[in-house]
Amino acid sequence: MIRQVTVLVLLVGAMLGIHALQATVGESPGDTHASALTLAVIGFVILAAQQLAEIASSLGFPRVTGYIIAGIAAGPQAGMLISSGTVTDMKVFNELALALIALEAGLELRIDSIKRVAKTLSSIILFKIPLTWILVGGAFVLASPLLPGADALGTNAIIALGLMIGALAVGTSPAVSVAVISESGAKGKTPDLILAIAVAKDVVMIVMLAIAMAVANVLVTEDATMSVDVFITLAKKITLSIGAGVLVGFAIIAWMRWVRWELVLLLIIAGYGLSAASTTLHLKALLVFIAAGFTVANFSEYGHALHKPLALLALPVFVVFFTTVGAGLDLSSAVAVLPVVGILFVVRLVMLYTSTRLGSRLAGDTPRFANNAWLGMV
Repeated sequence: MIRQVTVLVLLVGAMLGIHALQATVGESPGDTHASALTLAVIGFVILAAQQLAEIASSLGFPRVTGYIIAGIAAGPQAGMLISSGTVTDMKVFNELALALIALEAGLELRIDSIKRVAKTLSSIILFKIPLTWILVGGAFVLASPLLPGADALGTNAIIALGLMIGALAVGTSPAVSVAVISESGAKGKTPDLILAIAVAKDVVMIVMLAIAMAVANVLVTEDATMSVDVFITLAKKITLSIGAGVLVGFAIIAWMRWVRWELVLLLIIAGYGLSAASTTLHLKALLVFIAAGFTVANFSEYGHALHKPLALLALPVFVVFFTTVGAGLDLSSAVAVLPVVGILFVVRLVMLYTSTRLGSRLAGDTPRFANNAWLGMV
């Protein structure tokens, strides 16, 4: 750890020097010097995040924790080593990172693994859907007086927000799940279940959020009524996204079978190109890439081969992605809503524990599994 701390101190010193130079040179549009300095700052941030990740790992925390802490510490809200403009520039990696994460998640979803956890998966989600609205949504409504400006909101608006926050609370980030499982190298029923739930709950969350928004519209808009058109459109979006992902998966299989070269370049082009295409076609990019990875893993022998170029891209892209998440955090707003966030965090833990334990018991899992599986979904 001493080596990582020493390197981190040296990097911070270097960033302070670059920051001073950046203030002298300025960041006017088209300024070559400013652009070079921005790239240098990004490079130093990656190195610093790596050192913090090593420290976090030595303390028993996931490396992702170190990346996010590095972003917060160096970001414009704290250490001010990274300017707001640089944070914006770094977000160019977000689309690629999410594409790679979703593709990696799809590659890990093998049919035999899903069958092994299918009963537990469906049972846990069955309990989570009502409990997240009742517990998390209800907790938000009860804690809403602690929010700044809550007095200006009516009861209906608070209930509407509670429904939407309850829907969001059911989700588990596939990005964090993939990063932590890949880092730990965990194998077996528990990581298979956690990843399957992370992916399945993303679809469930989309449906729950659509329902919540439809009900919210009725609550806050005069003469508004529930319309089935919202759900028909949503069903089409999900179906088309999965279908597009399957086609992309078979296209990757064809490339790997008959072309085989420049897989790293292929992934970069696919990451940015398909993300843009998904936005234009109103598809869910995350589902497109998950379906593509699932297709490659289950309908070809190239799943393992695709892991190699993904691994080459994953480390630098993931570092920038999670560091940018930390750097982009608005600390002042976070502090303002901290009491409510703390309450929701605790209530969500209760919801996760209760739904996972009840679902696991219903599926006939062992008491040890039922009592501990929820920890992987926090």
